[in-house]
Amino acid sequence: MSEIKRIPEIPKQDIQQQAIFGSIESQAFSEKRDLEQESKLNDHKRKEGIRDIVFWAVQISIGIITLILIAGVIIWSFHMLAPDKWHWLTEIQIRDLQKAMSSSLLTLIASEGARKFF
Repeated sequence: MSEIKRIPEIPKQDIQQQAIFGSIESQAFSEKRDLEQESKLNDHKRKEGIRDIVFWAVQISIGIITLILIAGVIIWSFHMLAPDKWHWLTEIQIRDLQKAMSSSLLTLIASEGARKFF
């Protein structure tokens, strides 16, 4: 024999949510908005959120590297142009500063190339 099954009742909260969504949808139709286009735009915004965070993190790091490079150039230039009695860097420190500046410069060039590529 067949069993009689009851249709489950819709919880009151779900009915209220459906009413809210229905009113939003009817308002959108009355304003002649394209809900499918809005949905695609919202999906795009969600997907691009992480990419934006990474973009700004890279931009900030490039800025910091640039400031360090400028400071290194200023210190190195002043040390080289100042009279001998004002010199405070040893030969090893000058060599290390030049290595740091050249690696910073190469990093900036590579990041610019990567930014144009991506």
